[in-house]
Amino acid sequence: MKFLSIDTSTKYSVLAIFDEERLGFGERRLFEKGRVDGLDILIREGLKKTRARIERIGCFGAGVGPGSFTGLRVGLSSVKGLGYGLAVPVAGFSSLDAIAYNFLEDEAVVDLCVMVDARRANVYCRFYKRRKDGFVHISADELVPAKGLFSRCKPSTVFCGDAVGLYRHEIEKEFGIRAISPEAAWFPTPESIRRLSLEAFASGRTKSCYDLSARYLYEQDCQVKKAC
Repeated sequence: MKFLSIDTSTKYSVLAIFDEERLGFGERRLFEKGRVDGLDILIREGLKKTRARIERIGCFGAGVGPGSFTGLRVGLSSVKGLGYGLAVPVAGFSSLDAIAYNFLEDEAVVDLCVMVDARRANVYCRFYKRRKDGFVHISADELVPAKGLFSRCKPSTVFCGDAVGLYRHEIEKEFGIRAISPEAAWFPTPESIRRLSLEAFASGRTKSCYDLSARYLYEQDCQVKKAC
C-alpha cells in the first residue's frame, strides 16, 4: 500500500510518498507566495515521479502542528479533502515530533528541545529524552514565553527548530555552541514525516477526515468571532 504525507507547519511544505519499505519521493520546498497552489503542484509532481495514482493511495498523513496558523490550514485542508474524496483514512502527527525525528540516528543527542517561533516573544516547544529505542516525550506540546524556556533545560540539551535562529545568542551564552543543531535539522523532513506516519498507521491511529484537526495553542486566535 502507498501512503502520502505532508507537513506545512513551518515555512516549508514537506511531502513524502512512500510504502512500508522505502521513501519513493520526498521533497521540502519553500513557497513564498501561492502556498495552496504550490502544495498542489508538489503533490502532482511527486505522484508523477513515483508513477503513483492518487486513487491508489491507501492512507494520508499530516502534521497537525503546533506551528504556522496559515500553513496548517493549507496542509490539513488538502489532506482532509483527499481523504474525503477518496474515502480513505487519515492520520495526524505532531509537527514538533517531525523535527525531533531528525535526530533519531544521532545517539550523541540525549536531551532535546524543539522550539518553533510562535511570535509575540513566545515559542512552541517540546522536550525529549533518548531511551534505548528512541526518544520519549518529557513534556506535551507547549506555548511558552521564550525567556522562561531555558531555565527548564539541562546543560546537555540540544536545541532545534526555527526559533533557534532567533535566540541563538541566548542559547550559546547559556549552553555553549555545541547546543546549536545544524539549521537543516530545524524543520520537518520527508524521512521524519514518513517515520511518524508509518508509526501512526501501524498502531491504528487513523481516523476519518472529519476528525482530523490542527493543534492550535493560540486558541483565542482561532475562534470565529460573531459580529455585534
